[in-house]
Amino acid sequence: MSTELIIKKMVMKKLYSYIYHILFLICIFTVLKSSEEQLLLVFKNTPIEKFFSQWETGNNLIYNLSIGYIVSYIFWTINFSIPKFIRDNDYKKKIQTEFIAFKKNIIYILFNAHMYSVLTYPKYEELEDHRTNDELLNRLLDPDYFFKYFTRDHKKDWYAILNGLDEDTNLSDLQIEFRLFERKIETFFNNIGEFNPIAMQYFDEYRDYTYRLEKAGVFFHDPVKYYENILFVILANKDAFNDKVEKSIIENIISSS
Repeated sequence: MSTELIIKKMVMKKLYSYIYHILFLICIFTVLKSSEEQLLLVFKNTPIEKFFSQWETGNNLIYNLSIGYIVSYIFWTINFSIPKFIRDNDYKKKIQTEFIAFKKNIIYILFNAHMYSVLTYPKYEELEDHRTNDELLNRLLDPDYFFKYFTRDHKKDWYAILNGLDEDTNLSDLQIEFRLFERKIETFFNNIGEFNPIAMQYFDEYRDYTYRLEKAGVFFHDPVKYYENILFVILANKDAFNDKVEKSIIENIISSS
């Protein structure tokens, strides 16, 4: 789907929403103007009295049509809009919790890959085992901390992780986590029950990363370099060009839905 078509659909959706609410305000005005009830005494002999005085003809028809729209608006808001808003927020909170769990699982796999390198390659044997370091794991959930930690004082730890990802078990675990979370996002979209082109565009981007992660050995001469790229995209809020972005792909999926 082209960017132009996505923007057009989003604009039309917003336009319909604005029209829906503006008509409600117009109907409130027409009800007051076409009503046979007298204005409050405080408005007598003021411009407001003239503004809300009845039309010469058609007042009864306008009044009934306006009341009908207002009743429908209130009914729809109470029975559909408000419950959907509450339900969608619950689904968003749930997927945000699952996203944190997803990141924790990924980081723990990285710790396993790190330990594999420590046990396998002599040049990494002095590095510490992070698998039981819950404090570090939780701190690495912060994208800024993750980026600073592995690009400044702990570059050797990161190289150990990348070497460890060459081991099939660690890489398979990583691929499984990405696939499992992809299914959770699909469930999230099904629960929301509303097609959002922008959110779907971000989801397609995530699925592309997942597919390439599984096929990196086919598409890339140095697949480990691609693993590094996608991990920084998810865990450090970096884009494909290694530039800092405000939100990760997953956060954009959630906020755009």
